[in-house]
Amino acid sequence: MEYFISKNANNVYYADVHIINGKGCFFTGSGKTYCGQKASSEPNASILDLVGLVRKGNDLFAYSDTILIPETNVNSNSNKNSTASSIKIDYFIFCFDEKSTESIFGNDERQMLTCGENDFIQASKFNICYFIDPNDLIKAKIGNQKFADLVDEDKRGFRFIESISGLSNVKYRGLPWMKSAQDKVDLLSKAIS
Repeated sequence: MEYFISKNANNVYYADVHIINGKGCFFTGSGKTYCGQKASSEPNASILDLVGLVRKGNDLFAYSDTILIPETNVNSNSNKNSTASSIKIDYFIFCFDEKSTESIFGNDERQMLTCGENDFIQASKFNICYFIDPNDLIKAKIGNQKFADLVDEDKRGFRFIESISGLSNVKYRGLPWMKSAQDKVDLLSKAIS
């Protein structure tokens, strides 16, 4: 089967997007999928693992982007690599793992943390820089040099920063790990409004 590369492959990140209480939430970190899906008010609208980002003025939109598009989908209405079904991002949420949570909170009550753009970027570095290339299909399609530019961690980081820099209508949050997954979902659901 022949594949084409998404036009927006440079801006596809290892993250999830869920709609919680009507707000588009971009998740990175540990346990992002389970918690986001359970808290989602529209689970069928969730985007898992491969999230494309497009900025339009002061708004950032996320959509599902598989990076590799089968030839049969390039000109069809079933092509999911489209901003037509995009979700406006209102929150960026980093999910802390158990060790980080213990370091931050100790024995104190767990709560959603407010953080800044740079804090979110630093915490989410793995998700921003990680790139998925199943069976080296993308590399084979675009060649070594273009692929090297696509997966370069510094360039991926700079592209992400360009996408979100200066957005004044988004909030950045840190979600602690909790012993009960339901407690984490409840905390998340209460904090997003």
